[in-house]
Amino acid sequence: MSLEGQLIDQKSLRAVTGKTADWNEIAKDCIAFAKATGGRLLLGSEGVQDAPSAGQQFRADLPDTVRGKLVARTINRAVLPDVATAANGGQYIELRIPRAMAMASTTDGRYFLRVADQSKPVTGDDERGQKLNKLVWDDHRQSPTELIEAVWLEVPDFRERYELPDGLYRQNVPAFDEVVVRELLVNALVHRPYTQRGDIFLNLHPDRLEIVNPGPLPLGVTPQNVLHTTVRRNEHLARLFHDLKLMEREGSGFDKIFEVLLSQGRPAPELIETHDRVQVTVRRRILKPEVIDFIAKADQTYQLTQRERIALGLLAQHDALTARELTKTLELATVDAVQPWLKRLLEWHLVQSTGRTQATRYFIDPGLLRNLDFVGGTTLKRIEPHRLLALIVEDVGRYPQSKIGDIHQRIGLEIPRSRIRRGIEQLVKSDKLQSEGVRSGTRYRLP
Repeated sequence: MSLEGQLIDQKSLRAVTGKTADWNEIAKDCIAFAKATGGRLLLGSEGVQDAPSAGQQFRADLPDTVRGKLVARTINRAVLPDVATAANGGQYIELRIPRAMAMASTTDGRYFLRVADQSKPVTGDDERGQKLNKLVWDDHRQSPTELIEAVWLEVPDFRERYELPDGLYRQNVPAFDEVVVRELLVNALVHRPYTQRGDIFLNLHPDRLEIVNPGPLPLGVTPQNVLHTTVRRNEHLARLFHDLKLMEREGSGFDKIFEVLLSQGRPAPELIETHDRVQVTVRRRILKPEVIDFIAKADQTYQLTQRERIALGLLAQHDALTARELTKTLELATVDAVQPWLKRLLEWHLVQSTGRTQATRYFIDPGLLRNLDFVGGTTLKRIEPHRLLALIVEDVGRYPQSKIGDIHQRIGLEIPRSRIRRGIEQLVKSDKLQSEGVRSGTRYRLP
C-alpha cells in the first residue's frame, strides 16, 4: 500500500545514492510541497510499500549530503533531513518541508505545485503562449516607500503607453496608470492579515493586472460595499503609511481606483474574495477612448466631484443604465441613494433620464459624447456665493464707477439680477466696495 498523497511522497534509495541519484527530481518535489501546504519526503523506500528494506542502513553523513544537494538546487527553500528507523529495523531519511514563506523555485527558474500525489509544473506560459517573466521582491531591508517604488520601476510593462488621436495632435495614455498601481500595492500591504502565511502576487497578463492578497477582506468589508466602507485591519501600519504620504488614513483608496479607471474609459476594477485570498483585477484595454476627453472637459467646465466623475464615467461606457443597475454598480443601499451622484449632472444636462422610479434610465447623449458641445455658461446659474463675490470685485476693479446693470451684463446675464444685487450689498456692507449715488444711479468702485 502506498503512502503517497497530498502531504507525503516516497522515493527509492537509488534517488539519493550512487550514480543514478536524481537530485533534480527531489528538488522538484520539495518546491511542489513548499508551494502547497508543506509535506514530507521519505527517501529510501520504493514507493510501493510502507516500510524500507529490513536492515537498510545509511552513511552518517548522508543527511548533510541531501541538505547540501537540495540547497544548491532550490531558492527560498528550507529542508530538514533526519534519519529514521522503521519497525523492521530498516533506516530511511525523512525530509520535512515547511510551507514556503516566500516565492520558492528551482535554481533554473521552474515552479511546481503539489496536486494529490503528483508534483505538477506551474507552466511559464500565459494564455498567448508567451513566456512569463518572474520577479521577486522579498528583500525586507526596503522601506514601504522603497518597495513600492521598486515594484513600479522594475516592471517594464508599467511604462508602456497608448497613443490616441486628439484633433491635430496625439495624447499618450498609460497602459496601467501609476496612481492605480500604487494604490493597489498600498492597499495590499496595509490591509493584508499578517498572522496568515502567504505572499502578495502581482499577476501581469497581456490584457490585465491581478493583485492577489492572502486572507479574506477585513471584517465588515465585502466586494459589495468596498466603495463605502472603511475598516483598518492594521491600525498602526495604516498610520505609518499615512505619515509616509503613501495613503489617506481615512480611506482605502478604492474609490480613487474607480475614479481613475472610469475616467480613462476603462472598466471598473473587479474584486473577488474567497476563503483564503482577495483578488483585484484591473483591465488594460480602453473601452471608449472618447470618454477621456469627455470627462476631462466636463471636469474643467463644471468642477466635478469624485462621485460625479465615477457616475459619469460609468454612464459614458454604457448606452444606458437603469436606476437599479446604477445602484448595484455603485454598491448603494437603495435606489434613492443614486440621486446625490447624479443630481447636478442632470441639472447640467450632462446626463439625461427617461422613465420613473427603479425603471428610470440614465444615459449620455451620444452627440454630446462625440462632439463635446457643452454649454459653458450653464455653470454660472449655480455659481457658488464666494466665487460670485470674487467676480464682482474683479469686474468693479477693472471698470470702476459701474452701475449694477453694467456689472450684471459683463459677469453673465444667466445669473439672476437679484443675486448680483445681494452680492453687491454684502460687499458694500463689508467695506470691500464703495457706492456713490442713489437708486438707479448708484455706481460702485473699490475702496
